[in-house]
Amino acid sequence: MQNPLQERTLPTAEVSSLFPKTQAHFGVNLAGAEFGNDFPGVYALHYIYPSAEVLDYYQAKGRTLIRLPFHWERIQNSFYSPLDADELDRLRTVLQAAHEREMKVILDVHNYGRFYFSDERGPQIIGSEAVPYEAYADLWSRLVAALKDEPAIWAYGLMNEPHDMEDGSRWPIAAQVAIDAIRELDMETTITVSGDDFSSSRNWRIGNNETLNERVSDPADNLLFEAHCYFDLDNSGTYKKSYDDEKASVNCGIEYVRPFIEWCEEKGVKGFIGEYGVPDTDTRWLVTMDRFMSYLNEHGVSSAYWAGGPWWGDDALAIEPVDARAQVEISEVVDRPQMLILRQYPS
Repeated sequence: MQNPLQERTLPTAEVSSLFPKTQAHFGVNLAGAEFGNDFPGVYALHYIYPSAEVLDYYQAKGRTLIRLPFHWERIQNSFYSPLDADELDRLRTVLQAAHEREMKVILDVHNYGRFYFSDERGPQIIGSEAVPYEAYADLWSRLVAALKDEPAIWAYGLMNEPHDMEDGSRWPIAAQVAIDAIRELDMETTITVSGDDFSSSRNWRIGNNETLNERVSDPADNLLFEAHCYFDLDNSGTYKKSYDDEKASVNCGIEYVRPFIEWCEEKGVKGFIGEYGVPDTDTRWLVTMDRFMSYLNEHGVSSAYWAGGPWWGDDALAIEPVDARAQVEISEVVDRPQMLILRQYPS
């Protein structure tokens, strides 16, 4: 077996300045702005955005496609209201820093098909009486009006992992009103449409997503359908058990993502894997990750690893580097083992 940590050279096409979506790009989620359960919360206490230094690290590793999660409740504190000025400035700061580094960003509303009220109502589903479709469309209208001229934006990510929407029609309706709102202001930028049921790639064809491409439409014909893929048995990405107890194998990632890839090819649509990741607790996971990424590369499907960004600490899935200077007086940053795999693939 090849050493999973050994770097190797793969044939890669040159990435153009336009980041063409027919070529696979292997980016990373830079998490932090979606952290915490306090809404809207206090910046730098409950949540954080990636700094310029964080972007510098990923640029140095050739990772120039970033999925940037953030919360609806923080960028817009109440329905139909102006966007929060401070939060918008934070988002713009990341976008502008990314542009300066020739990086591209997917804006990801990381809300699971819900708005999280700070009172006793708690999370409420889009399309319910508490969260009208019109409020969701208004969010996207305001986001696009404020940000459409930011050159770093690669795509608008409508919603992270909608699930348990009570009615299989709710998410397609919500996605469509958001698409319509975006296209009133921007006919150029790609839109990523996540699948229902936590966007699971392995369950894509047995839940609410088999006809998703028929239930949403884009006058600009520029949609990416987004699935997520983790390799533990329950598809949660928590990896509570060992490699063996999760019944993992070198090809299980391929097996888990294949239903989505085959769906995209059969339907003639473009796909995107918005999240995947493995723990660093067993090097066999790295082999599985490598095989999975090779399969995506062969099929021209872009993806973003979950996750980098500040505040991860020693989380086993994190690809954020270990800052050795925090422990000893040496000036170096230690790459996580997952990065040694990721950096062998096109940015």
